[in-house]
Amino acid sequence: MMDFGFRNIGRINTGFGQPIGAVCQIGYVVEDVEDAIRRFHRMMGVGPWFLLSDFRVREHSYRGQPTGIGLSIAASYCGNTMIELIMQKDDGPSVYRDVIADRGYGVHHYAVVVEDLDVEEARLAGMGVDMPYRATTTEIMGDMRVIYADTRREIGVMLEMCEYNPVMDGFFTQMKSAAEDWDGQGLIIRV
Repeated sequence: MMDFGFRNIGRINTGFGQPIGAVCQIGYVVEDVEDAIRRFHRMMGVGPWFLLSDFRVREHSYRGQPTGIGLSIAASYCGNTMIELIMQKDDGPSVYRDVIADRGYGVHHYAVVVEDLDVEEARLAGMGVDMPYRATTTEIMGDMRVIYADTRREIGVMLEMCEYNPVMDGFFTQMKSAAEDWDGQGLIIRV
């Protein structure tokens, strides 16, 4: 069993309900993002959903090669946990297609926010964990750096590590507040 103890857990408290280093998100790969939104709402009452129909990142690579995959991503909160729905809109190789080919649609990853992505990457690489995907988001999340670690063998799902910054904290907090105050109207907020 591998040690996934993140450095500085709890050292920075976020506005979105989880401290640095704690699992803050469960990500799902879905075939149809709007259908998945409706199913999560019907089964679990989750909403409202922030939908980025044409999710863009500044740069991203898959297995060391630049990639241009098209994604639609929706996110909402269930308590202190973000639920993320990811629909890949093309057939390009990706960490999402890897999981779909392996076992179909469903849970893809757990996400943690880390204080220093380089330190955590080096720690996991030292354990022999492969990191097939890297990205830098756009300004909506403060140019947040992201790495996916392929931890399916160790914990059954991939692990997404997101580097903390105040802009992403604000965006995640906005989504969490919207879920806490939601009156059931306006299931989808298009971003």
